[in-house]
Amino acid sequence: MGSKTANKWVRPYTNGLIGLGTAVILYSALFSTAWGEPKWLLALLTAIVSLRVTIHIPSVKSEITVYDMFVFLALFTYGVEAGTLLAAVAGDGASVRCARTKRSYAINTATVALSVFLSGYSVRLLLGHRLPELAAQ
Repeated sequence: MGSKTANKWVRPYTNGLIGLGTAVILYSALFSTAWGEPKWLLALLTAIVSLRVTIHIPSVKSEITVYDMFVFLALFTYGVEAGTLLAAVAGDGASVRCARTKRSYAINTATVALSVFLSGYSVRLLLGHRLPELAAQ
């Protein structure tokens, strides 16, 4: 398969990815139950501040941001929708360092939001709606 054949699928793939990511973010914003809680705003503010703090993993050339912890904490505490919204903010914030175009920002944000949403709903399908209750135990 030549590069011309591969390149003709890149634009529709990324357009679909951005569309699905936008739909997931809008769904999460509409159906999030965490909007009424003041803790949600504190978590968002703390997470934005922690975007720059990274932990280097010694055995591999990789790093994890402290922000990832806040995404999973929101996922387990407030539900899939809140975790998806925080992940979208994380994707946008992480794009500041590596993306050069607006399209790259959109792709990064959509990819992160979509992956957290699908992961969270997969766990919700396996465990039912008990995810916040399991996290509280």
